[in-house]
Amino acid sequence: MTFFAGKLAELSKKRSPLCLGLDPSREVFAEWGLKDDTEGLRRFCGVMMEAAADRVAVFKPQSGFFERFGPPGLSEMASVVAAIRDQGSLSIIDCKRGDVSGTMEGYAEASSARTAASAATP
Repeated sequence: MTFFAGKLAELSKKRSPLCLGLDPSREVFAEWGLKDDTEGLRRFCGVMMEAAADRVAVFKPQSGFFERFGPPGLSEMASVVAAIRDQGSLSIIDCKRGDVSGTMEGYAEASSARTAASAATP
């Protein structure tokens, strides 16, 4: 069994088998009353991760929504992945291209990068 599969099995028993997407879109920021900037990004991710910390096995940050902020967004995604790891969860960076229109808009604003996530989508 791979590290990821073993850890997922362990966390699924302790918490749940759920994977929570972190999709900080412009629309979500507006609904939450957050500014569409890296501070809003940090706040959104912090609230989501705190609320679900001991309830889900995996967090899945949507890369396009981080990348749209350029290098500061990529730095924030790296911080989020580190925080996910520190709380004992797995992370999957959702970095596929050719996705639905909302994430494609994020990619249109983005620069390409990767972090030290547990896994990534193709």
